[in-house]
Amino acid sequence: MSAGFAVSLIYVYYSYSGWNASAYFVSEMKNQLKNLPRSLIIGTLIVTVMYLLLNFVFVYVSPVANLSGQLDVGAVAAGDIFGREGGVIMSGLISLLLISTISSMVFAGPRVIQVIGEDYKALGFMSKKRPNGVPLTAILVQSSISLILLFTSTFEALLTYLGFVMNVFAFMTVLGVFVHRIKHPNMERPYKTKGYPVVPIIFLMFVIWNVIYLFKEKTTETLIGLVTLVVSLVIYFIVN
Repeated sequence: MSAGFAVSLIYVYYSYSGWNASAYFVSEMKNQLKNLPRSLIIGTLIVTVMYLLLNFVFVYVSPVANLSGQLDVGAVAAGDIFGREGGVIMSGLISLLLISTISSMVFAGPRVIQVIGEDYKALGFMSKKRPNGVPLTAILVQSSISLILLFTSTFEALLTYLGFVMNVFAFMTVLGVFVHRIKHPNMERPYKTKGYPVVPIIFLMFVIWNVIYLFKEKTTETLIGLVTLVVSLVIYFIVN
């Protein structure tokens, strides 16, 4: 229940942040009712096993004191395994892996921006595609936002800020399950929420606990995140 543990979970969330990416492509997916849940479950299990195994290696080969407070724990562990030169090489490989992550988000993120442009006429410019189907305008919008964030913040502050915003949206998404069932009790639901309502409630309580500690420990980043959300709400009501 410590503040440090709650804040550290922000970084853990990033390790799992791709589990839901297949939902971005649901309109292009064959046999959606079957393949979407399957991809989400299998993807989550694979990421979970890989994440736990990786962290087992970290704590197995490196003293906890060496890892404490380090952002690049992978490089520290690699140095303990392969020596200093091996650690440098491993850091380079980790950087290449991060580039591949960027590549995947370049595919997934603009699809969301494109759909926003399709849903709201005032933002219709974001829905424009090239003849080959590439959402060029959405890619440029996402790239511009990413560059602004990179050049105006430190790496750690940026992770905290984005982690807070992601937490808020995750909370609202799960809360939406309750709202939808109350407003539309008789609507057909081809996708089932296993463990409803207990599992969603546990998740909501967990996020609230995390955000409270995050606000206490990283006040500046969370306040900037709140400002971002308020500005986004204003834009939403203007274009809606």
